[in-house]
Amino acid sequence: MARGSSDTHSGRRGRGDGRGRSSSSGASSQASDEGIHDSVAQIQLAGGSGSAPTSSEDTVPSSHSSTGRIMLTITPQGKIYPYEYVPKACTHIFKQVRNPNGFNWKATHDDVKNLYFMEFKKHFMWDDSIEQAVKLDFMKIAARRYKDFVYEIKMANDDPKKGRPPFIHEREWPDWLSYWRSEAVVKKSETAKKCRMSEPEGPGTGQVKHKGGSKSTLQIADEIAKKKGVDPS
Repeated sequence: MARGSSDTHSGRRGRGDGRGRSSSSGASSQASDEGIHDSVAQIQLAGGSGSAPTSSEDTVPSSHSSTGRIMLTITPQGKIYPYEYVPKACTHIFKQVRNPNGFNWKATHDDVKNLYFMEFKKHFMWDDSIEQAVKLDFMKIAARRYKDFVYEIKMANDDPKKGRPPFIHEREWPDWLSYWRSEAVVKKSETAKKCRMSEPEGPGTGQVKHKGGSKSTLQIADEIAKKKGVDPS
């Protein structure tokens, strides 16, 4: 059996945050490399996380398995099951592993993404034969969740009582702010905002919604099957 890593529900569709950018200064590049090396070193220390949880909400929930990990499998469609534990696990992990280029998923270094998966393996388990399939779907889920994660940080930054989150290094925070204020990102944000405020069925019919709740369609189908004793069509 392979070892794995951890957490619980939630899963909105992410709000976009544009393309990544490369830093123009040597200092920013050096800070990025140092941040990645710091994260690698911290993860390797006795299997520890990159930093301590910032609140009780960041703590990975306890497992239902005798090994202390939640058992996962892969559906015929290549999806992690059960899904509902994964998005919150991603949020927890994002806060534990330092990501110097974390202003969006595309800018996130592959080494950091691999560290995310290493952390994930500490709390979940699956059969060795499906390791690559689990990693592939985890990366897809993490990419979607990261959009929401960054959006929430961006919105919190507008609150004068909050500002920089403790899990983002003060040396890297100016790069995040600079990225959000760039012309391309501001334009994309405004376009997305207009789309969310639209009424596709006509005036007075209500704004379009893109929320399906925290349960995946697979989980809902499984619950229907157990309740009615037959697989849903």
